[in-house]
Amino acid sequence: QKNPEPKQEPVKTEVPTIKPTKSGKLVFVFDDAGHNMTQLKPFLSMPFPITVAILPKLAYSKDAALALKNAGVCSILHQPMQAVNLSVDPGPGAIKPEMYSCEIEEIVKENLTEVGPVIGLNNHEGSLITASQSDIGTVLDVCKEKGIIFLDSRTNSESKAKQAALERGMTILERDIFLDNIQDKDEIIAMVNKGLEIADKKGYAIMIGHVWCKD
Repeated sequence: QKNPEPKQEPVKTEVPTIKPTKSGKLVFVFDDAGHNMTQLKPFLSMPFPITVAILPKLAYSKDAALALKNAGVCSILHQPMQAVNLSVDPGPGAIKPEMYSCEIEEIVKENLTEVGPVIGLNNHEGSLITASQSDIGTVLDVCKEKGIIFLDSRTNSESKAKQAALERGMTILERDIFLDNIQDKDEIIAMVNKGLEIADKKGYAIMIGHVWCKD
């Protein structure tokens, strides 16, 4: 009689978990709404408050703004701005380095009208524009006039947004974590846990993801 084959134990896979925060809050912002409605749909019924940033002048920018409003989801303008890499196209409705301050003001107001009402705006790309204290200062002037917040996505460590805000007696917000630079569930959970550590220390953490990231 042949010896029975040894039973194979099931392989245990470690399930990543979210560690509870001791104190503080997480602020979730999801960028790039406006390309289509399919990617946005899951974010219209999240079980906790979120903010969605809408790109202007796209095929579904207005539809996305209306859907978010009807769902009671907080929205902001995702204002396109030129990156340091000039070959990167920030998309329609963008702030370009050759623009005068009056042109910057006009395009931001136009974009706000299209996707509004919103509680604020953040930058899409923009590593070149946010590094210019004058250019980003013009954006902040519009925010101050409209009574809305500015969230610096921090696409450039050399951002001058905070300095420009101080000149104007304004307080701005800054991104702490990018959630989905690596589009993998385990990596995203690791970023959430990193955000929790920040929230424990300073009271909150602002985390930016994207509506196109399925995880």
